Amino acid sequence: MRLVRSSKLHIREIMRWFPDQQACAQWGGPAMRFPFTEESFLEDIHWGKMPSYSAVSDECSLLGFGQFYEKLGRCHLARLAIAPELRGQGLGKTFISSLMKISADLLGLNEFSLYVLEWNTSAVCCYQSLGFRQVKAPEVIEGLEDCIFMITAFD
Repeated sequence: MRLVRSSKLHIREIMRWFPDQQACAQWGGPAMRFPFTEESFLEDIHWGKMPSYSAVSDECSLLGFGQFYEKLGRCHLARLAIAPELRGQGLGKTFISSLMKISADLLGLNEFSLYVLEWNTSAVCCYQSLGFRQVKAPEVIEGLEDCIFMITAFD
């Protein structure tokens, strides 16, 4: 697995990973529109306004996607996803760890945060395996009432 800057070709494939409103909102948050067009999808993921990275295989198959930005003095990870047919194989941990290294270098930050739906237990377990722990959210965000806020430091 290697990480590359995401392209619009990657985005077109990622759009197929979210076939319904629930999957779309689980991944992108309550502001994600569904059904979406390529234009609305790009707007909702803030394309071009924050770094977007794709995990690709040696054969250039798309494995994962994620974004990050500085938020409250931490690198905030957002819109993390592994290709649906590859979930549950441990790729998430490798992908997120690699994304954390890149974002730490680019932003000069060594603390990380993210939001995750409390019932998304597989994602919560993945984040915990990377050292994330649940803490009180620094702000209340409408639509994220069933999310937990997690943080970790990167060595």
